[in-house]
Amino acid sequence: MPRGSNASAAFFTRLWREKPLGSACGIISEASLSFLGFGLPPSVPSWGAMLSREGRQFMEIAPWLAFWPGVALTVTVYCLNMFGDALRDLLDPRLRGGGGHIGATGA
Repeated sequence: MPRGSNASAAFFTRLWREKPLGSACGIISEASLSFLGFGLPPSVPSWGAMLSREGRQFMEIAPWLAFWPGVALTVTVYCLNMFGDALRDLLDPRLRGGGGHIGATGA
């Protein structure tokens, strides 16, 4: 196999491995900024804004207004991280075959 195709395969493998983690970081960043009031305008729905505005205002009366957006945010980020880890395990040639990388001597 030519050397160029191996380098391009490694590039695309790394790109697809890191894409879910970048998406999770983007979601957390947007939610954090919206929670602090620096995110999207109030007319745009956002998990961070839902936790900040309605969540704080009606916490004692209707706690699910803060609970469900928090659960959705947590589950989404967790799933994106697990998907990224699964892609890494699937596409990383160093992890193929054998018992993995734990305890490997590199010889």
